[in-house]
Amino acid sequence: MGRSDTSPEPGACAPGYMLAPLRGFGRGVAAILLLVLVSCQSPEEPQAELETVDVPPILTIDIEQDEQEPERVPELVGVLPGDFPADLPLYAPSSLVDFGEAEGGRYVTLLSPHVRSQVAEQMRQQLRAGGWTVEPDTAGSMWLRKAGKRVRLVLEDSPPGSTYRFEY
Repeated sequence: MGRSDTSPEPGACAPGYMLAPLRGFGRGVAAILLLVLVSCQSPEEPQAELETVDVPPILTIDIEQDEQEPERVPELVGVLPGDFPADLPLYAPSSLVDFGEAEGGRYVTLLSPHVRSQVAEQMRQQLRAGGWTVEPDTAGSMWLRKAGKRVRLVLEDSPPGSTYRFEY
């Protein structure tokens, strides 16, 4: 039986024996597809120049004629504590920056973009117009009195503006 190691037994196939014809078939199909693709490409034709058309706008808006709302500067930014005396005037514009417990009462600190002297003068005018008696205490602070109430107002520089604190 002198069979070589590479020959198949009767009824059995060697590895790749049946696939050998398919390999050639696959190469043929690939070659045909390549020929079809190459032959289907048309030569470069010059593109026709596109015509441009002006389209009128659907909506025209003239912002110069639009009604503009005037710029508003908020008078107070923040929420005052519920027990803050309602008859104490606040300098505008101001932002609430702190509040809490103080010696013998409570305090509220506000920040203004304006300098201390401007805030102090305006506060004196508002306080007097509201029926408060204004008594200077030390540089930058004053005592305020009205109907049995006593409040201390402290003003400090806080560049570029100032802070003011009510102790009530």
